[in-house]
Amino acid sequence: MDAIVQGREGKSFPFTPTKLSGNPRTELYQKVLKYLDVHKVYLDRELSLSKFSSIVGTSMNLV
Repeated sequence: MDAIVQGREGKSFPFTPTKLSGNPRTELYQKVLKYLDVHKVYLDRELSLSKFSSIVGTSMNLV
C-alpha cells in the first residue's frame, strides 16, 4: 500500500512501508493506511481519535 509522505523541504514523495513480519509499528501503520485509503473513514463526520483508535485496534496514544 503506497502513501504520499511530505518531506522536510515541503516536497512530496511516494512511500511504501516495508513488510517486516512481527513489527507492531509497521503493522499498525499499514492498518491506518488501509482504513484511510480503502475504507475512507475520514469521511465519517463523527470520526474522532478515540473512534479511529478502536477501528484500527489500538490505544489513542499509539495512533
